[in-house]
Amino acid sequence: MIISKLINMKKQTIIYRVCAALMVAATFNSCKKSFLDEDYKSGYSVEAITDENGFKAAVAGLQNTFRTDYSSIQGGLAALNIGTDIASGGQVVGAYMSPFQDYKQLIPQDATSKYCWQWCYRVINGANNIIQAAYAPKATITAAQRNLYVAEASFFRAYAYNFLGTLFGGVPIITEPLSAPKTDFVRATKEEVVNLVISDLKFATTYLPDITKVASQGRINQAAASQLLAEAYLRAGKGDSAELATKAIIGGNQFALVKTRYGIKRTQPGDAFYDMFLYGNQRRSQGNTESIWVVEQQYLVNGGGLPADNTGDQHRREWVPFYKRIGYAGGRFSWRPWYRAYPSDQLVGVPVIRSERYAQFTI
Repeated sequence: MIISKLINMKKQTIIYRVCAALMVAATFNSCKKSFLDEDYKSGYSVEAITDENGFKAAVAGLQNTFRTDYSSIQGGLAALNIGTDIASGGQVVGAYMSPFQDYKQLIPQDATSKYCWQWCYRVINGANNIIQAAYAPKATITAAQRNLYVAEASFFRAYAYNFLGTLFGGVPIITEPLSAPKTDFVRATKEEVVNLVISDLKFATTYLPDITKVASQGRINQAAASQLLAEAYLRAGKGDSAELATKAIIGGNQFALVKTRYGIKRTQPGDAFYDMFLYGNQRRSQGNTESIWVVEQQYLVNGGGLPADNTGDQHRREWVPFYKRIGYAGGRFSWRPWYRAYPSDQLVGVPVIRSERYAQFTI
């Protein structure tokens, strides 16, 4: 009995000594200045983007942010076309579309304008993160890798500013990442905006690979930057420069108009133009020789979207044949039996009253 108590006392003494030693070690280490230094293991910030894997992840994140313009707000996508001589809207209510069908409802705080503004600046901030990280002293990438990632980020930043310039003219120019609230923005002129777009795209066209050498499908290529650069030059009133930018695409002999049916429906009657918009036909690797850049949206494909929710491709819910409301037993209506947008009478030349004329051959 006494021996057992002595053994237990020794065990307790050993435990106490070990705990005391650990406490002293922790106290000693906590007093060191380096103990407070942060070591990022994950997270999307400039400090976390240092090696090639970090830049690959950052570019993938930027592409995902960009893709939400095509997969998030259905009514917002339709609002970019309706109210023009191209398309008419099918809904008489709805925050995103209605103001652009009936301009009496249009106010500065409309939902579509707000969404477009926020989306553009999310893209811009993501691009700025990559550009700043690429030139940071901590970056361990080569000069060639730096030029590539900066070129990709510059393309997306230029795309977003071109989008903003088209919709709003002059907007605040931000070329560094924002990580804290800021309220003293200054609106630049539309000329300053287009000049930034041109500067970014000139860098992008210099260092982006051609379409046959991209690291993976869906990544930005030189021709896509040249096409957007031509548009920016036109906006700047530089027609000769715009012509040179387009000739860089045409003269490369990497693209050709689709004139015959190809791909998964090549043996069926129909429209060759329609083939480019079918899953299984959209990419260059699947035979699409016309598209300069395809935004990856397909389900179960790396970088693609998801089904049946707002992260998948929403364009297929935008442009559909012109359906009237379809009733069913009881005189009630389905919640989505109609259309969001349809080709306007001015576009097709005759009133659009039936869907059969579009059902087989249009996207």
